[in-house]
Parts: sequence; structure tokens; C-alpha cells
Amino acid sequence: MNLLAVMMLALMSVAYVSCSSDDNDDPIGDGADSRIVGTWYDVNYNYTRAWRFEKNGKCQYTEWGKKGSEEWSTDSEDIGKWKVSGDKLNAHWTYSDGDYDDYTFVYSISEDGKTLTLSGGDYGKAGTYIKKN
Repeated sequence: MNLLAVMMLALMSVAYVSCSSDDNDDPIGDGADSRIVGTWYDVNYNYTRAWRFEKNGKCQYTEWGKKGSEEWSTDSEDIGKWKVSGDKLNAHWTYSDGDYDDYTFVYSISEDGKTLTLSGGDYGKAGTYIKKN
């Protein structure tokens, strides 16, 4: 009887592990376009905007520039996670106070892999970006 109980416990352990969620196994979603990984810049304003997408699913949106002679930056504010599905890019931020933001953009990358276009989503973060690395 003890052998049967041990075998059942071992079988249940294997079943539990194989059924665990694998949502985080592929942080870039369906993997349709991993060319998005890297840093993208938009300098079409009187300041610079940048998106950084990491292979591990983390992302950061940053703006910086000068107001007169004073430099400013949003470096630490918008750090989150990203995921793609088809032609949709979702960026999700969770803040220390429990609040969160979700942005979903329609995205496209040029054939040469150097231009990222984000449309829809948050107007302030949408636009055309050039890849620097």
C-alpha cells in the first residue's frame, strides 16, 4: 500500500509541474517579431523619446531634453513588461502604489529592421522610432 501511495504522489508531482503556467516562458508573446528587441529613439520633437525592449520581456519608456539650460528626464518612471501578439504590442507597468497602466499599440517594423512605428495606444508614446542598437 505504501508503494502505491508513493507512486501516486510522484505521478501527481509530475502532473502538477507539467500543468504549471508557462505564460512567462516566452515573454515576447507569440515570437512573431523578435526584431523589436533593442533601443528605439524618436527625435522629432524638441526633446527625445525612447523605448527599450529587452529579450526577457522588460521594457522602458523614457523622455529627456532641455528646458532652457535645465536638463530633465523621465528615466525611472516607466519601466514595465512587454508582449507581442500578431501586430499588437502591449506594454504594462505596475507602480509601487498598486496602480498600473496598460498600453496596446499596433506596431510595424520596416523591412530593414531600423524603423518601428507605434500607432493607437497612448498618443504620447506612439510614433515612429529609429533603432540605435
